[in-house]
Amino acid sequence: MRRRPWILIVLAVFHILAPLGNIAFNAVISGRHIMNYFTMAMSPAYLSKNWVMIVAPIVAGLAIYACKKWSFYVYLASITALFAFSYLGFLSKGGTISLGALLLVYFINIAVVVYFLIPAVRNIYFDRRMRWWEAKPRYQCDFQAQWRFEEDNVFHPGEIGNISVNGLFLKSDIMPRDEDMVLIKVPMDTGGEAEFRGQVVFHGSAKKIGFGVQFAHDTESKNRATEITSSLDRQGRQIRNMEIRPEDSLSYWVRTLVTTGKGFIPTSKS
Repeated sequence: MRRRPWILIVLAVFHILAPLGNIAFNAVISGRHIMNYFTMAMSPAYLSKNWVMIVAPIVAGLAIYACKKWSFYVYLASITALFAFSYLGFLSKGGTISLGALLLVYFINIAVVVYFLIPAVRNIYFDRRMRWWEAKPRYQCDFQAQWRFEEDNVFHPGEIGNISVNGLFLKSDIMPRDEDMVLIKVPMDTGGEAEFRGQVVFHGSAKKIGFGVQFAHDTESKNRATEITSSLDRQGRQIRNMEIRPEDSLSYWVRTLVTTGKGFIPTSKS
C-alpha cells in the first residue's frame, strides 16, 4: 500500500474545502442568499477582514496531509487561530450570530482535534516508522555483512535479510539498543564493500532475531544503496507486500467503515 490512510486523506480534503462550507454556513445563519453571499465573500473588503477563516482551514488540511511532526504543530496552530478569530468575530457582531451555531462549529473542531490526539493517530505524525507509505521498495537478500557500534572498533558478523535505499534488516546474535548508531559493511556485486551509517529503529521477533537500521546517508552511501537495490530489482527480488490492492480503494474503505466501523483509526492495513 502506497498511500496515507483514507481517514486522514478525507479529513485533509474536508479542511481544505472548509472555507466554502464556512461561507455557505454564514449565508444561512445570516438569512442571505447563498450565491449572493459567495459573490460578496470574493470581494477584497470581505477577504481582508476574513482571510484567517479562509487560510487557516486550508493550512490545517495541508498539515494533516503532510503527516510530519512539524505539520502536527502547524495543524494545532491553525485550528487555534481559527478558534480565536471565530470568537472575536462573535464578540464584534454581537447578537447577529447565534451562540448555538458558534458552539456547534467549536464542538466539531474540538472533536477533530481530540481525534488527532488519539495515540494511534498522533504516532503517525511523530514516528516515521508508522508512515508505511513513505517506505522505499524492499528487496530480499542474504548478504553476509560486518557491523559495529559507531563508538566501537570491533566488528560483528551478521546477515542482511532485506534492504532498501533507506535502510535494511540485519540478523545478528548481538543486539544493539534502539537509537544506537551503527556502521555496516555490505559486499558489492562489483567487488569491494559499501559502508553504511545508520540508526537502529526496531528489533525482530524471538524467531527472527535482528534489527532494522535507518540509513543516515551521505551522497556516496545513497549512491551505493541505489546501486545494490537496482541490482536486486533486476533479479526480481523485490518484496511485494506494499502493492496497491483492491481493498485499498476509497469505496472499499467507506463500505468497511459503514458496515464494521473499522478504518476510523489508522492501522498498517488502513
